[in-house]
Amino acid sequence: MKTENIFIALTVVAWIMFVGFCIEAGVLAFNVVWSWFIENGLNIKSMGIELRELLSFSAWHHTVFGSLLTAVAVFKALLLYEGIKLTGKLSLKEPFSEWVTERLKRMADYAWQAAVASVCVEIYAEWLKKQTITLGISFDNDWSGFLLLAGILYVIASIFKRGIQLQQENELTV
Repeated sequence: MKTENIFIALTVVAWIMFVGFCIEAGVLAFNVVWSWFIENGLNIKSMGIELRELLSFSAWHHTVFGSLLTAVAVFKALLLYEGIKLTGKLSLKEPFSEWVTERLKRMADYAWQAAVASVCVEIYAEWLKKQTITLGISFDNDWSGFLLLAGILYVIASIFKRGIQLQQENELTV
C-alpha cells in the first residue's frame, strides 16, 4: 500500500472522528445552555451522560462541569482538525517545513489542553462524589493518553525543526 493511500485513509478516519467530537461538543454545550431555560434540563442517555441530579444540586456546578466536558470534546475536535490539515498537505518530497512544524506544535498544544481539561473533570467529579452527587456519567478520562500524545508531538515537532535547520544548511552548501 502506498504512503499516499495511507494518508488518504488517515484523513478519512480523522474526518469521521472530527465530526463525532464536534457532535459531542455541540450536544454537551446545548445541554448546558438548555438547562438554563428548562428546569429539569436535558437527559442525554445515549452518550452515557445524565446530569439531572447535579442540576438539582446546583445550576452553577452543572454549568461548570458541563463546560469542562464540552472543553475536552472541543480540544479533541481541534486536535483532529489540525491532523486533517496536516495529512492533507504533508509532502513526502519535502516533509520538513515550517508549516508542518507549526501544525505539530498546535496539535501538541491541543493535546496538552485536553489533558488539563480532563484532569480538571476528574478532580471536579471526585469532589462532586464527595458531596454525594451521582453523576451518571461514563467519562473515559484519558488525560494520561493526551499527556503522552502532547509529549510525543512536541518531540516530533522539535525533530522537524532540526530537520528544517539541516535542510537549510544543506541548501547553503550546494
